[in-house]
Amino acid sequence: MRTARLSLAVAVALVMSMAVAVASASATSYFDADVYPATVTGDQMSGPYPAGPGASHEWSLYGGGRSFECGQAGLLNTFFPADSPWIQFTATYSGCSFTNQLNQVYPAEIDMNSCKVDIEVRDGQSDEDVYDGDMYVECAEAGDGIEIKMFSAPGQATPICVHKISPQGPKGTVALTPRIDANGKSVVWADFNVTGLSYTVTGMFFCQGGSYTNGAYLGTSKLRSTYNSTGQATHFRIDEW
Repeated sequence: MRTARLSLAVAVALVMSMAVAVASASATSYFDADVYPATVTGDQMSGPYPAGPGASHEWSLYGGGRSFECGQAGLLNTFFPADSPWIQFTATYSGCSFTNQLNQVYPAEIDMNSCKVDIEVRDGQSDEDVYDGDMYVECAEAGDGIEIKMFSAPGQATPICVHKISPQGPKGTVALTPRIDANGKSVVWADFNVTGLSYTVTGMFFCQGGSYTNGAYLGTSKLRSTYNSTGQATHFRIDEW
C-alpha cells in the first residue's frame, strides 16, 4: 500500500511539474503601465543596471570597424497602448560623431525621417529577472530609412557619406530587465546589443559604398512611464499572462 501511495505521489508530482513547465513555456509577456494613456520615455544610461545616466548610444558599422556615437539619445512614446508586447519609439540623437578605422573623428548627425524604433518583448524570461527582446526599424513613408550622415567638418551642409538603415526586423538582442528606481517606481532597463543590421552606403572618398549586413546598435536606456493627463510618474513593468 505504501509503495502504491508513493507511486501515486510521484505521478502527481510529475504531472504538476509538467503542467507548470507547459504554463511557463506558454506564458505571454507584455509591457504594462499602471495608468493609461501613458507616455514612455527612454533615458540614456551609461551601462547595464545599476549604472547612472551618461555614456552614448552607438551605431556600429562595417563589422565594428567604424562607429557613430551620440552623446544624447532619447526614446519617446507618447501614447502607449495597454498590455502590449511591443512599444514604438520616436528616437532623437544629438552630439554625434563618426570614428573611422584610423581613429579619426568627424562630425555626424542622424536623421530618423519617418522612421521609428520598435522593441518587442519575447515570451518568458531568458534568465532570472531578464526578458529577451527584439528591435525593429519601421518607417511610415515608402522608401524611407534612418540616415546616418558623416561630414568633413562642422557646419558643412553636404555629407560626404550617408549610411541608410531601411525598415527591418526582428533583430536581436535587447535584454529587458525590470527594476525599481530611486523613486520606488517600476522601470525596465533596455540593454541594446542588436546585430545583423542591414544598411547601404553612398558618398565619396573612403565611404566604401555598397550594401552591408554587419551593422549593430549598442547602448542602454531606462524605460519609465508617466500618466499623460498629469505627468505623474507611474509604474512601468513587464507582466505575463
